[in-house]
Amino acid sequence: MNIKFIQLYEDVEMYIKHALGMFTDEFIAITFGKVLRDLRKSQGKSQEVLGLDAGLERTFISMLELGQRGPSLATQVKLAEGLNISLKELIDMFETELLK
Repeated sequence: MNIKFIQLYEDVEMYIKHALGMFTDEFIAITFGKVLRDLRKSQGKSQEVLGLDAGLERTFISMLELGQRGPSLATQVKLAEGLNISLKELIDMFETELLK
């Protein structure tokens, strides 16, 4: 497929989901939490270990994974560092999950 067409399709899909209200704050937080939990588990880390590696409290990691809190940009940077991935990789994984 043509890359420009794929990008256009993805842009339209995101616009439709946003217009339909599918990107509520709650939906975004829950989706981010799922990505975070999947990444953490794939690395065999506990919430406590990720918290230590990222400089965050274990209880905060739990709230993020449950979608009870949304991460600030600073928190996203810390999480990416704690997971030994780039911020871009974290955001790309989040965006992929968001568009499913």
